[in-house]
Amino acid sequence: MDFNTALNDYVNLVQEIKKDYFAKNLANLTVPVMTISKGGRVYKKVVEEMGNGQKSVHSFVRISDGAILKPASWKAPAKHSRGSIYDNKGVSALDFMGNVLYLR
Repeated sequence: MDFNTALNDYVNLVQEIKKDYFAKNLANLTVPVMTISKGGRVYKKVVEEMGNGQKSVHSFVRISDGAILKPASWKAPAKHSRGSIYDNKGVSALDFMGNVLYLR
């Protein structure tokens, strides 16, 4: 599977998990919209946009190997990988709300 297809599958999975969670638990709020931002030469940035226009980085995906990284800031990822977009669309890197897991 090529990188762009795997990345789109990952973003769609995150969007579906968020949609289901908001429908069950936060029905009065709008579901955040997940988009892919350029990021840079090494990473693609997955951005979460709330209904009020507020944006935050959901995750970074390393282009070379598809590693999913939690954001440390708007411009930089945390050091350690949480999973891969090639392993079951990255589901092992996500919690029940669709957020990237902390390291244990």
